[in-house]
Amino acid sequence: MSPSNLARFALTLILSFVLGCSSSSEGGYSAPAPNDALPPLSAVPDVDIGRIVDSSGREVLLRGVNVNAHVEYWQYDPELFTTYPFTEEDAYMVAAMGWTMVRLLLSWSRVEPEPGVYGEAYLDEIAA
Repeated sequence: MSPSNLARFALTLILSFVLGCSSSSEGGYSAPAPNDALPPLSAVPDVDIGRIVDSSGREVLLRGVNVNAHVEYWQYDPELFTTYPFTEEDAYMVAAMGWTMVRLLLSWSRVEPEPGVYGEAYLDEIAA
């Protein structure tokens, strides 16, 4: 099995388990689609802990997953993959679970390979 297919299998298995174990107490809930606009959020510093709030001041709990498809990891063994591809289908699965965000991991060494020089091809890849 290729690393790409293995990654898809692992992600599908994990997401299937999470979906099978989750339940919604809110009847009629429909998950947002990946392209749905989100309301503006703000970070609010607090004495003990910061909070993220919406435009009405309500605290927002973000649920999501790390996406490491664009990270450049050092590899001890080049035969072992360290990143997982993230497809549009994956985005729909994340949204269907009611998750509202992804934490997109990037490699700064590829964003700015030299001081003041930006990796346009890398930034284009991320934008796509």
